[in-house]
Parts: sequence; C-alpha cells; structure tokens
Amino acid sequence: MGLFRKRPRDPARHKTETFEGWWTVVPESPYERVFGKIEWDEFESGDSEIDLFVQVLDLPDGAVVDVVWGDVLVMSVTARKGSISRDLETKDGDDVPRLADQHVELRYQGSVFARAHLVAD
Repeated sequence: MGLFRKRPRDPARHKTETFEGWWTVVPESPYERVFGKIEWDEFESGDSEIDLFVQVLDLPDGAVVDVVWGDVLVMSVTARKGSISRDLETKDGDDVPRLADQHVELRYQGSVFARAHLVAD
C-alpha cells in the first residue's frame, strides 16, 4: 500500500505529469528522522493536485507545519501523532502551485527542518 489514501479513481482523469520529492532532514533540524514525500500531478483537464505525507515522530501533537515554496506558503498542516498529511486539488477550489522540478521546505515555528526536490516520476 502506498503512502497516500486510496481515492476512488475517476476514469476521466488522466495524469499528464507526475513529480515527487522525498523529504530529507536539513543539518540544523532538531529532528533526526523525517519520512515521507510530496507529490504534484497535472491532469489532461488542466487540474492539478498536491499530496503530502510526512512522519516526524518527535513533532508534538497540534504543531502547525508550513509547506513553503520559495516565498510562497503552499499550505499549513496540523500534526497528529507525529504525522501530517493533506491533499490540495484545483478541482476542489484549492490554489495549487506548479511544483514540477521545484524545491519545497517544511517549517515549524519559522525554522526549516526538511526539504524535498520534486522530480519527474
């Protein structure tokens, strides 16, 4: 089973691009291990989505983690039991930036603790 929840497949939605990035801990991080990835997909319809999953066992419940691309806040997610996950989809009205071949960061209380580079899958 993959990292993300299984959603019913819409046969009309065909992916045209898929990029993924695995999280790596930055040297100054207070956390030793970060596991998970971020995916960005684009569909024939022009819709796009971001799937996020991160596990940081030492992250306190209720911690708000920001996903940042350059100076852009992509999303803020609240940790539960050492994990954060979230899906953003343009078809649901979410603002989904194009993250193909981009670097993104995870920040907690303003400090970067992990980075990922999204590459073609």
